[in-house]
Amino acid sequence: AMAGLIADLDRIIALHEPSLIILVPFPSPTFGSLFRKRMSGFDIPVLVIDTELIASDAAADKYPSPPPPAVRLNNEAGGRIAAEMLASHSSNLSAGERYLVMPGLKSAAHSQARVDGFQSRLKELQPGVRIRVLQEGLFNRDRATEVFLDYLEDSDISRDAGIFCCNDDMAFGVYLAMSQAFSGKGQMPPFSIVGFNASSEFKTLARADPYKLLVGSVDQSIQSYAGIILDKATALLEHKSLDALTLITPQVWSTSDEGSSWRKGE
Repeated sequence: AMAGLIADLDRIIALHEPSLIILVPFPSPTFGSLFRKRMSGFDIPVLVIDTELIASDAAADKYPSPPPPAVRLNNEAGGRIAAEMLASHSSNLSAGERYLVMPGLKSAAHSQARVDGFQSRLKELQPGVRIRVLQEGLFNRDRATEVFLDYLEDSDISRDAGIFCCNDDMAFGVYLAMSQAFSGKGQMPPFSIVGFNASSEFKTLARADPYKLLVGSVDQSIQSYAGIILDKATALLEHKSLDALTLITPQVWSTSDEGSSWRKGE
């Protein structure tokens, strides 16, 4: 299958003769290695987005050319920001409340970096804090709803302070699960949900949220991100040298402080 992808790539390049290749996250490390091996024969500048195309030590001798420059969100910092947001909404962090985190896909490096940053920052804030990593939400709203409804059947939500979801769609899924489980059954238990992306849909729902569950999201600063990518691409077309990695620091979007430039967790 991977060989087929590389063959398709060869055909596309031969047909369109591009001046620049912008590579978004590739489907697997195997494809990354194959692409890097093939890349040396293209003689076309490459810019990598939201990942890093770095060969393993075992492959370095085979592909001695340096990896192409990369632009990537600092996902670990984003996870740390999420921890700060949830902790700020906790009424009793020191008493050992439990926190939840829903990864998108454990094999996805950016998702795991968000989880790692979240866990490390919470542990800094409160040594001994309890953190439970839930099943993968697959970055999908329906899947996240299913996962969290299953969790609610087997767990006492009153022990949990809140959850960090590695994207906004999964945060919506958790919100829907909470609504289905508790709407019309008395008071909604105190619980906070933090997402990742700060999408316009998330902001709209959070502002109108009658339960006050959606407290904020990690903002990827998409406009800034796009501008940096454009600048880097232009520089490559002009044959300028670039740093190997450009990290973009995410920001906070919260219902209590919209537009904040707060950068806790860095």
